[in-house]
Amino acid sequence: MMDSDDGFDDWMRNHMRMMNEMMRMQNAQIQALEQLIASSSYPRRTSSHSSFEPTEIQYQNPKTVDGEAFVPRSSRVSEKRHNDD
Repeated sequence: MMDSDDGFDDWMRNHMRMMNEMMRMQNAQIQALEQLIASSSYPRRTSSHSSFEPTEIQYQNPKTVDGEAFVPRSSRVSEKRHNDD
């Protein structure tokens, strides 16, 4: 048998009160988020699959204005060093 003098009952009551308050706050946050989502104009997908097929994407090598392939700056710098020698 536990003595009621050890303060555990008070601790448990206080703990339960705090937990209930935290749950109320969480529920309020969830409801606010749900309202925000419902009222937002962000487009939502209604179909079960993505609106585009990844296989349709065609990657191209980036080109500069004059039509030459883009050369990373690091390789350009190394070429300059060789020319300075």
